[in-house]
Order: sequence, then C-alpha cells, then structure tokens
Amino acid sequence: MTCVTERFFQYDSRLEVEVPSLDRDWDEYPSDLQEAVIVHWERIRAGIPDVIARFEKVIATLQERAAVEDDWDQVCKLYWEIADYASRINDLNILYRSDPELTSPGNSSTQTEAKTR
Repeated sequence: MTCVTERFFQYDSRLEVEVPSLDRDWDEYPSDLQEAVIVHWERIRAGIPDVIARFEKVIATLQERAAVEDDWDQVCKLYWEIADYASRINDLNILYRSDPELTSPGNSSTQTEAKTR
C-alpha cells in the first residue's frame, strides 16, 4: 500500500490531505492497481469531513476575532483568511464527491472517468 500512497497520491499542505496525482489516464492502469488506488482513496475520503470540521472551527474563531477587531486593516486580513479557509472547504467538498470507478476491459475513458455525485 505504501507504493500506492507514494506513487499515486501527493500530500497537499493547503488541504491537509493526500490528493490523487495520476501520471496518465485512469483507464490506462490495470484493474488491480485501480482497485488499490480506490481503496487508499476511500480511506482518505473518510477523513475529509473531519478536516472540513476543523477548518469550520478555524473560520468561526476568525469571525469572532473580526467581530471585535477595531483595526480595519486587521479585519480585512482576517476576512482574507476566512475566504482562504472557505476555499479550502470548497475544494475538499469537490474531492469528497469524486468517486472513481474500476475500468472494465474495453470501456472507453469517457465511460470510466471519475464521477462526481
């Protein structure tokens, strides 16, 4: 499994999760390798709601600080941070909804690309 992690996933420090990093089209990988990648991806996906919850807490804290801040420049900085965390949450939600499927022999890549629910 370490091979799968190192070869097909890359840690994204902004999102604080590993993200898929494929070097070719999904249907070019053999089905056993696709299955190993999917198993690892499902483990990562299972943790995404926890990361989102952590980011939501950060946003709440930043909002509380902005509400009592008197320095306008500092308020702007806090809202930029809030926007950044909101963007991260959006990206994590997109990743969470990605749902790769195993490719059957003979299927075209348009039929087997990762689907979004």
